[in-house]
Order: sequence, then structure tokens, then C-alpha cells
Amino acid sequence: MAQSQPHSAAFRVGDVRVAPDLNRLDGGDRSAQLEPRVMDVLVALARADGAVVSRQDLIDRVWGEEAGSDDGLSRAVSLLRSAIGEVGDEDRYIETIPRRGYRLAVPVVDIAEPEAAPSVQADDPGPATARSALPWPMRLAAGGLAVALLIAAFLWRPDKAPEPSALQEPPYTASVAVLPFEPFSSEQSDRFLGYGLTEGLIHSLSAVPELGVAARTSSFSFGEGGRPRGDIRSIGEALGVTHVVEGSVRHEGERVRVTAQLIRVSDGLHVWSGVEEYDGRDAFELEDTIVEEVSRALQLHLDVGYGAGTRPQRAIKPAALAAYYEGLHHLGNAMRNDGAAFQGYEALRRAVEIDPNFPEAWTALATTGVQWASGPLANDKEAAIRQVREDLAQALRLAADDHRTHVAHARFYANVSLDLDKARDHLAKAEALAPLATETLYALGHYAWLVGKPEEAISSYRRALRLDPFNLSARLSVAMKLAVLGKGDEAFEFLDACLETECLAEGFVPYAATAAVLAGDEATKARWASAAAEFQEKLASIPPSGKPRSVALLPAHFAIGFDGDPTPARKLLSEIDFANDPITDHIGMWSLTIGPEMPTDLFVSILTESHERGDLLSTYLSMWPFYGAASLPDSVLEHPAYAALWSRPELTQLAALRRENGWPQGLPAIK
Repeated sequence: MAQSQPHSAAFRVGDVRVAPDLNRLDGGDRSAQLEPRVMDVLVALARADGAVVSRQDLIDRVWGEEAGSDDGLSRAVSLLRSAIGEVGDEDRYIETIPRRGYRLAVPVVDIAEPEAAPSVQADDPGPATARSALPWPMRLAAGGLAVALLIAAFLWRPDKAPEPSALQEPPYTASVAVLPFEPFSSEQSDRFLGYGLTEGLIHSLSAVPELGVAARTSSFSFGEGGRPRGDIRSIGEALGVTHVVEGSVRHEGERVRVTAQLIRVSDGLHVWSGVEEYDGRDAFELEDTIVEEVSRALQLHLDVGYGAGTRPQRAIKPAALAAYYEGLHHLGNAMRNDGAAFQGYEALRRAVEIDPNFPEAWTALATTGVQWASGPLANDKEAAIRQVREDLAQALRLAADDHRTHVAHARFYANVSLDLDKARDHLAKAEALAPLATETLYALGHYAWLVGKPEEAISSYRRALRLDPFNLSARLSVAMKLAVLGKGDEAFEFLDACLETECLAEGFVPYAATAAVLAGDEATKARWASAAAEFQEKLASIPPSGKPRSVALLPAHFAIGFDGDPTPARKLLSEIDFANDPITDHIGMWSLTIGPEMPTDLFVSILTESHERGDLLSTYLSMWPFYGAASLPDSVLEHPAYAALWSRPELTQLAALRRENGWPQGLPAIK
């Protein structure tokens, strides 16, 4: 494509028509609307005419002096790749060149337009300027705020905006991120209060109709120990939202002064601000006041729903409230601070012991327990599951109108007990209460994948990640699923970048390397073979108590996966007494390589034991994500004991749903 291609002139990328001035992609009868910055990235790549453009060059061209970031570019490329793939018929448009940048791998063709906009000079070094024009009320000066909001309420209506495409579902008129409230004193209680207020506001605003709310995982990445705050507009753009709520907590004598403001990302305008006082007894009333004012401002400003999100007033004992906020704070730092997860769980347990009628605390306890029920933190799984059932029952009794309660139930029934009818019922309730909440969308995606609807699962995850772009765990899960589906370019776009930037802890390497073993090409396998070798060297410095038992299988697993050499596996099998002390954790990583080296009877018995321990189907580290990328041997699929395993009541329905949905991989052979 010629370097003189103007920003506003239409062009084609392969079979996709690109309209920069409308921020729209069209392909046949399908279309997708792009964010302006995402379109700018596409235009910059198109101008390069197939040449590689470095990441830094793209950041400089698109963001310029506004200090774009690697996170912002990664998010833009991910959204662009998803959108262009939705409307086009080819598998690959944007190619990642490891350690260099990106290039368009399909032809770019100019389209003659009868009234093309004036061109931009080819040697213009500044940032790309294609932007969708904001309605004029959005650009009014701050001095006329009241008038501006009234005019906006009447003149800027949602039906004037472009029709949302399937990619944009679920549609929302406005979106907001709640940043962690900053403590302005050394009081530990202020930190806990600020954390709790933020968590509560995110949850409450999720119930406001037509409002997209950035997930806590991403919002809290700008908090304690995370990314620097910087400019609100840069933060809002990185999170992909139109508005940001920020606030502070400050001790003033015997009371705490809480300030909050709603800021519009496009121009930094303060749409609303307020100051409230807190005396330790009415924190939820304080949350509701802020939610009410924010939703009122958003309704006046963008005509989103008003009045949802607030709760009936009720008294919570101050000591219970303090323990609850402490628990949320510790759990939010569980990935950074060793032991924080246990501290958080104990604080939540203390909160419900002080006040047994505390709905939010029971929901938080149940949610945390479900995450642990089939994981390594639940040392006594039977006792853990009994406790989770009790906590779920209390949460449902007290907080049946909280979508998080139903998400926790759906995950329990989908992961632990495999009661798929109940899982589906609770998902429907969560969706009715908060269809745009990221917790709801993630749960819907998890269930869809479990029952054999992979494309639906990926779609749901992507919708969630629009409001949760910094949730690295979710992005890892999606990358693993994409690898299974044969979409290695997109999967390793994230995994390779994460390896270079160390965006996740080293523990993610075995999972990503396994994805390379099962679904990568030779070049990808070579990169990840080196990463796996380095990881195994570092394992020697970790004490045995800090490692899962499956670590002992990694050398054999990767020797088969990367080198095709079964010798280490056979030696290992002669040294470990799998018959009497089977290893079942992380079975999704090693079973498809080491399992075929075992006697079939022994391997099937380990799969059965894995299911009984809750390790077979529970998470993306277990077996089910890898069906499709590789398969168990026919000797296993045809084994009577394997058929008996899938004939258990809790697995029979799952098998039927997978076959019905066209995803029979890994199921017993039908004779």
C-alpha cells in the first residue's frame, strides 16, 4: 500500500473493507466497530505495506506524547486480531515477528472514494489521528458542566451511535473503572476501608443497566504494588473505559473523610465529585451514596440506567465490617504476598463469626472456597468441599440477589460436583442480575468450554476481557484454549510476549510449554523448549514443600514432547510407585505424553483416581482443555474401565452434552 494512504480513505485488508473514518470493518454481511486507537494501529500497519513495524514504533505513531504503553498496544492488537478475524474469511491477518514487532500478512488494497478526505503526508512522524468524532456536548468546557450535562442528556442518545456488531456484545452505552481508593494516612484500617469501598462500588455498579464496569483484577492493577497511577486519561484508555471513578480515604480526628469523583476519560472532565464522612458503622450506606451519585451523573450524561446497584439498608457490626475489608484486601494481594490468601480467608471467616447475617462476607467466603475446593490449597478436600457447601447455602440464604452468589454456585456445580443442570440454573440467575459483569461472563465461558462449545466460550471470555484487560490469569486461560483450537498465532501472541516481559510468574512456563508441545509449530516448540529447560533448572532452588508432586514428571514430559524421547519417562515409571501412590495434580500437562508410556490398566486407574480427587476436569490446568489438540491413545478410549468412568452419573450428562455439541474428543469410544 502506498505510504500516502490517507487516514480517512477506505481500503481493503485481504477480504475485509476498512473504513477508518467510521472506525468500522466490513466483510460480507458482517461488520465490527473498532475503538479509535485500535483502528489507528491497523492504519499504521497498513501504511507499512507488509513491512515489520516494531512495537515501540507503533506506540510512538499511535499514542505519541500521550505515553502509550506495551499493555495498551497488546490490548489493541488483541482486539484488532479478534475483530478482523470475526468479519474476514482468512485465518491470519496480523503476523507477530518475535522480538521485532508486527506486520500485515495479507495484501492491502486502496479503494477509490468519490470524496476522499485530504491526505496526510507520508513523512508525517506524528501519531495517527483517525478518531471517531465525539458529539459536540462531550467537548464543552468544564465551566459549563451543568448546562453540558443537561444538553448531553437530550442530544446524545444511544440510538445515534453506530449499531453494535456481534463482536461488541454485550452492548453498553458507557463504561467505568473504579480505581482503588487511596489511603492518605498510615492507618491500616484506612487501607482496608479504601480497598473494601472499591470492591463494593465495582460490584454495585455492575448492576446498573447498560453500564460496562472494568473488572477488579484490572482496576486494582493500578493500586498497591501495581502500575503507577499517572494520567487518568491514559489509565482509562488502557482499561478501555469511558469514565473513571477515583477517591481517597483520610482520617480526620475520630472520623474518616472519603472523597470520590467521576472523571470522563476523553477530556479529563470531572463529571461528579463528592465528599462523605464515615464513622465505622455505615460503610454500605456510604457505598450506596457514591453509587447513587455516580449512576445519577451517568444517567444524565449518557442515559444509562439509574437506581440499580444500591441495596436495602441494614446494620453490619463494625468489627465484622473491618474484618471483611481486611479479608478483601489480603485476597486482592494473594498473588503478590505469600500467605495473603490464607489471611484473607481467615479474616472473612472471622467476619461471619462476628456477624452471621453478613451477606457480602458469606458470598466472598463461598467464592474463595470454590476456587480452593479442587486446588492445592485444600489439603483435606472432603472437609473443604463440606465447608464450601455450607458457605454456599448461607450466601444463597442471605444474598440471592447478588450475581456473585450465583456465579460461585455455578462454578461449584460445574467444577466440583458436575451437576450441570444446577450450574446452568445459577448461570441464568447471574446473567439476569448482572449480564455485563465480568464474573458472569467468565463463568458463562467456563461452562461453555466444559460442555463442548469452544467458540462460544472464547467469545464470552473476550467480552469479559474488554473490561478486564489486565487479568493475566484469564488471558492465559484463553491462550491455552486458542492453542487447543489450532489458533496458535493468537495464543502465542500473548504467551511469547509474556515470556519476554515476565508478565506472569515463572510457574506459567510449564503450561505454556505444554501448549507448544500439543499445538505449536516447530519454531514455537523450539522457543518453548528453551524456556522449559530454564524453568526446570530454577526448580532446584525451590524447597519440595513449595512444589506440586507433578513437578517430578516434567523432565520426562518435556523430553517426550520436545525431543520425542520416551527414555526418561520409562526410567521414571520404574522409580515411582504409581499403582499405590498415583500423581494426579496438573494431569492435563503430563497425561498425554507420559500416559501412553504406562500400562493401559494403570493409566486408566490414575485417570479414575484423578477424577475422584477432583483433579480431572476442574480447571484449565486439568485434562479437559487439551482434548482437541492431542488425543488419548485408542487403547485408553476403548478400555472398559475408561468407559465405566464416564458412565458415572456425574459424567454421563457431560459426555452426552459434549457429543451433542460436536466436541467428542477424549470421550470413550462408542461400540
